[in-house]
Amino acid sequence: MRVHSVRHLSRAIHPIRDAAALVELVHFFRTETFDIIHANSTKAGILGALAARIAGRGAAVVYTAHGWVFLEPLSAIRRNLYLAMEKIAARFRDATIVLSNIERDVALHFKLGTAETLHVIQHGIEIPEDYFLSKAEARNRLANGSWIMDHGTWIGTIANLYPTKGIDILIRAFVELKEPPARLIIIGDGPERNKLDQLVKELGQKDRVLLTGAIPDAAKLLHAFDIFVLPSRKEGLPYALLEAMAAGLPIIATAVGSVPEIIEQQENGLLVPPEDAAALGQTLHALSENDSLRMRIGDAARRTFENSYRIERMLSATHALYAQLLNPGK
Repeated sequence: MRVHSVRHLSRAIHPIRDAAALVELVHFFRTETFDIIHANSTKAGILGALAARIAGRGAAVVYTAHGWVFLEPLSAIRRNLYLAMEKIAARFRDATIVLSNIERDVALHFKLGTAETLHVIQHGIEIPEDYFLSKAEARNRLANGSWIMDHGTWIGTIANLYPTKGIDILIRAFVELKEPPARLIIIGDGPERNKLDQLVKELGQKDRVLLTGAIPDAAKLLHAFDIFVLPSRKEGLPYALLEAMAAGLPIIATAVGSVPEIIEQQENGLLVPPEDAAALGQTLHALSENDSLRMRIGDAARRTFENSYRIERMLSATHALYAQLLNPGK
């Protein structure tokens, strides 16, 4: 595929850069011929819809909402600003894809679409049969001769280190896990890395918690873990959760975003409230001590992935939506 980078498009709100990105997009949409413009993430979804309308070339505009940003723990001013921008952009979109019925209900409540323009299409991913490394190989790669090989129970997560990922909550919960002996491995990098390193030191956990930094194709190492934890404060439908399910891992996750529609309590995973280190710690302890429960919910998670979250289902639903937009009378 040909890739065109929008030089001024950035994650954070920045009025000058955002205006420049809008101009870039309008120019790009006018110089190319598109049938469909499909935007992902809040910033691209807002600017992309506005630019498509200004460009006036008649392309259908689709937006995939990976969780509603105005539901994040933001200041009232920023939260209301994001909501207002979403409402404006929604007027210029032909279809909005949400990842769960929960997020569809949120969109309807805030008038970010209608029953006709909102479409639930859950993520799907492609995992080859031989994708995951064996437990021994994955642990050896992660440990690389370090101290973490000394204990058997590995609790892990893979995340970009942003505040919404709740890694600080996971670290605080893990501190309370005294028995059985365990290690916490956090794969990923991001702006919270220094704060998390400092938290580990303050809690005296340098010999129990390892922050590895970013690792290419980190999901291949999932079999190193005995338990996978998703401690997010906010989510859409996280790929890391689907990858952990594909690996057949027992999962503890916070009940945010689309997660409660994927994880059925005590069946294919365990759910805890967000921002609750005590509840997460208790659940970690209970699952760490129960081998049969870990095996049962890990097997169930794998079956859920196979039945519902392979990429073919997502592609088929997205293709059908495109065809509907391009041939509205058929």
